[in-house]
Amino acid sequence: MFQIVANGDVPDATYFNGLMRQSVIPVTSTTRPSSPVDGMTIYETDHDLIRTWNGSSWQITGGARTYARKTGDETVANSATLQDDDQLFLPVVAGAVYEMRLRVYFVSPPTPDIKFGWGYPAGAKLWWTAIDAQTGTTLGKLTETDVAAVVTIGPTWQTQTFEGVVIVGGTSGTLNFRWAQNGANASNTIVQEGSMLMLERVA
Repeated sequence: MFQIVANGDVPDATYFNGLMRQSVIPVTSTTRPSSPVDGMTIYETDHDLIRTWNGSSWQITGGARTYARKTGDETVANSATLQDDDQLFLPVVAGAVYEMRLRVYFVSPPTPDIKFGWGYPAGAKLWWTAIDAQTGTTLGKLTETDVAAVVTIGPTWQTQTFEGVVIVGGTSGTLNFRWAQNGANASNTIVQEGSMLMLERVA
C-alpha cells in the first residue's frame, strides 16, 4: 500500500517502493533495476519498449507494435526476381520474437501472376502462412526460405493476408517483404497503396 507522508515524517522503504510502482523509469535493456518490486515499470530506450516486473520477469506491456504502410503503388514488369518492397519492411532486434501480420493489395494479370517471399537477418527463423485470396485456402506452414505464388489470378485485383512468427537470432536487422512476377512478363504487376505490415514483439 502507498504510504502518505506528512511534513516532518521520514519516508521509509514502503514509501519509496510505492513511488517506483507509479513511475516509469528510463533505462536500457542492460541497465534494468537489479532488485525490482512488483509493478515496477521501465522504459527501455534502446528498444522503445515498456516493461513491467511481475514478480519474476520483465513483461512487455507497451511500445511493442510497429507498422509499415505503403503510401503509393509500386510496379514491377518483366522480372521474376524477388525484390524488396520499397516500404513494407521493419527493423528487428537480436534475440527478439515477433508476431507478424501483413495484408497486401495487388494487381497482376493471369499471365505473370505474382509470388512472395521474405528478406531477414542472418540466423533468423520465420514460420508463416498465407491465405489465398482466390480460393480461401491456407498455404500451409512455410519457412523463411519459402516462396509462395498466387497463380491464375482472376479478377486481376486481389488481396492476400499473411501471418507468422519471426524469431531473430544473434543479428539485428530488417524484415523485408519481397515480391516479383511469378513469370517475367511485360504486363504490370502492382503492389498497391494501403498494403500494411505489422510486427508485435512478444519476447
